[in-house]
Amino acid sequence: MHARSHAEILARVLAKARANNPNWQPLVRHRPEVLLQMGHEHFVLFERGFAQAFWGEAPYTGVRIASSGAWDQEREIPAWRYHLQAMAVAPDLFAYLAKFL
Repeated sequence: MHARSHAEILARVLAKARANNPNWQPLVRHRPEVLLQMGHEHFVLFERGFAQAFWGEAPYTGVRIASSGAWDQEREIPAWRYHLQAMAVAPDLFAYLAKFL
């Protein structure tokens, strides 16, 4: 498996979001390599509209772990919200996104 560049991953996730929701428009409109050069990729990737278009509204069921380390009860949240939160703490944002291509 060949390693994809950040620009390639960004281009593919933006294309997937547009394919999933043709009405979605990124907040910042530039080619992926320009977004990366300018450091604006986070303006696009952490925007709610992108997450909704990319992952959708389907419910994601997860089990929370309380701050004490104890398991909490299951809860359903929209998939886009779960993944937006997961992206924020992912050690490698582009590796996280690449898993969904």
